[in-house]
Amino acid sequence: MKTKLFIALLLIAAIIATAGCSKSNNNDPGPGDKYGELFRSKTWSGEFKYANKPVTEPFNMTFKEDGTFIWREYSGTYNGKYTIDKNTGTITFGFDATASQVSAKIALEGKLTDFTFSQSNWKIIHSEINNAEIEQVIEGTTWKGTITDRSGSSLPAHFNFLRNGRIYIPAGGAGLNWESTSYYSRESGTLRFEYDGTDGSVRIAGRLFFVFMADGSLKGYEYKQLWTGGSPTVFHNVFSILKQSS
Repeated sequence: MKTKLFIALLLIAAIIATAGCSKSNNNDPGPGDKYGELFRSKTWSGEFKYANKPVTEPFNMTFKEDGTFIWREYSGTYNGKYTIDKNTGTITFGFDATASQVSAKIALEGKLTDFTFSQSNWKIIHSEINNAEIEQVIEGTTWKGTITDRSGSSLPAHFNFLRNGRIYIPAGGAGLNWESTSYYSRESGTLRFEYDGTDGSVRIAGRLFFVFMADGSLKGYEYKQLWTGGSPTVFHNVFSILKQSS
């Protein structure tokens, strides 16, 4: 009888332990995992600034499940790694183990705050999760907004995305004295294109980079050169473009 009773008690204990594990596995994953869900296979967008440039620039970054991310900005596309501290609700990311390290507090509504940087040559101004449709259709649409230079002066901006992979800029649409049509490239919520034109003795050439932001708008950065004889004058411009019609 004692042997049977002992076996029965073991079975009961095993059932209780199994039930306890099952309940634990079905519990809320906790705030640490909630933080992680904001990043795994998600794209964030925002603006940042280099210390040696007078204006802000847009960027976006895609976080992968393997702890790596892809950062996209005007100068190119870069790869890095990130870690999430579940206890403090912070994320740390960078392009290598010793340089350009960034830490920030994670807000569960999908924003990063309280940035700290291991280097002083660049700062992130803001960043938020991009739940907007970053691959929205833009062919056949017209976008309007403003272009602002380093002094804060603004001009109208106007872009028409044509149906054959080209973009049309009407005269004055990007501070130009002539209309311009060129091809654009698109990658994971970003756009790139260039223009180069001459009006009499004046030549203007620009390279532009745009990011689809979380609110559905386009933010852009332009590096423009103006020749009136001799060496060019360099301009750094910021675009804020809102979709107007389709």
